[in-house]
Order: sequence, then C-alpha cells, then structure tokens
Amino acid sequence: MAYLDPAAESVGTRVRRARKRAGIPLTELARRVGRAQSWVSAIENDSLPLDSIALVNTLARALRVHPNELTAAPTGATTQQRIEDTQRSPRSAVS
Repeated sequence: MAYLDPAAESVGTRVRRARKRAGIPLTELARRVGRAQSWVSAIENDSLPLDSIALVNTLARALRVHPNELTAAPTGATTQQRIEDTQRSPRSAVS
C-alpha cells in the first residue's frame, strides 16, 4: 500500500475519512450540520467547495475533530489561511 500524504488529500476526502472513522452515516452528518444529504455528498466528492470558515467549523464540530484535520493545515495557521491553501492545492484523485 502506498503512503498518501494527508496534506495532499482534498478536503472532501478528509471529511469522508473523518465521517467513516467516527461511524457516522451520511444522513446523520447532514442532519447534524443542517444540510441536505446531497450537500454532504457533494462536499465529500469535491463537487462543491468547502470555502467558508463557518462551514469548516460546523463540519468539524459535527465530526468531533479539530478543523485542522479537515483542512490539513499546521496548527499555527489561521482558519482563513487553511481554506485558501486548500483551494490552491490540487484535488486528489483518491475518493
């Protein structure tokens, strides 16, 4: 199995991994964040960008992870810097 650098993964891949690790069904995560299941699916499939600090924090709370885990940013980076860095990085082909 090849090593995959978490920083090279897309936000959607990290959201999906955190959700599955927590054992939360897609429908339950959607309920927790007050969004449609299709919205969560679009985030996980990188069809819709996660470009809001508030949404990153909402998803992180619902998944019980630190926002850095979803954005793969160093601890010292601001949330806005993490979002901007994520938007600039290439999307991972791994889903």
